[in-house]
Amino acid sequence: MVSLLFVGFLLGVRHALEADHIATVASLVSTHPSRSQMIRQGFAWGIGHSLTLLLIGSIVLWSDQLIPQQVASGLEMAVGAMMIVLGIDVLRRARKSRVHFHTHKHPDGIVHFHAHSHEQTGAEEPGAPPSLTLTGSIRPAAAHSQKPHDHLHPKSWPLRALSMGLLHGMAGSAALVLLFVDQVESAATGVLYILLFGAGSILGMLVFSLIISIPLSLTSKHMGRLHHGLQIGIGVITSGIGLMLLTHS
Repeated sequence: MVSLLFVGFLLGVRHALEADHIATVASLVSTHPSRSQMIRQGFAWGIGHSLTLLLIGSIVLWSDQLIPQQVASGLEMAVGAMMIVLGIDVLRRARKSRVHFHTHKHPDGIVHFHAHSHEQTGAEEPGAPPSLTLTGSIRPAAAHSQKPHDHLHPKSWPLRALSMGLLHGMAGSAALVLLFVDQVESAATGVLYILLFGAGSILGMLVFSLIISIPLSLTSKHMGRLHHGLQIGIGVITSGIGLMLLTHS
């Protein structure tokens, strides 16, 4: 029985790294600037995924009834549709955050190149290179106060990641859990197996979020074009996997 529970934990880690799960969390992570926020997205997804597993698995253990195939297929289609929307949202955010340059003329008649993003208007982006005049001289970027804010920005719980984890948990994970729940000696042992499976899923997604946060964090600070390309790739892959789920469910 101990070996069965250990296998359940390892299967949870492996299950978290399935293609649709990775694509979803990668899309969630790619829209956040800091590494801590990226990791929070993966953790919230894992919590939601595990909560659904525990709920559905417990119902199955005590009722001895499986989820109807039509319901399971409908949930898979819902996950596919959700991933398409999520991928498109990543592409939209990538387009809005892309920094480009255009000419800008000041009232004093000096024309220079201006760093611009659709997410910020009225001033050049903080940290953008100084503007270059047409005559080759350097003109400082628009003044931006470097003083720290006098208040804290509260970090809300990532509800979108949590809800997507809940949906993923309903759409197929229960069937995988049931392959081993049928072998347990009691309902209590079955619940323990599900908890360990869920813990493995959370750990697996935390590790993945940490790994993917490294290149995303580095490129967002030093390699804007590469970061933009990564976001586009993540958005396209997420929408593609979602389309496959939607059409093959």
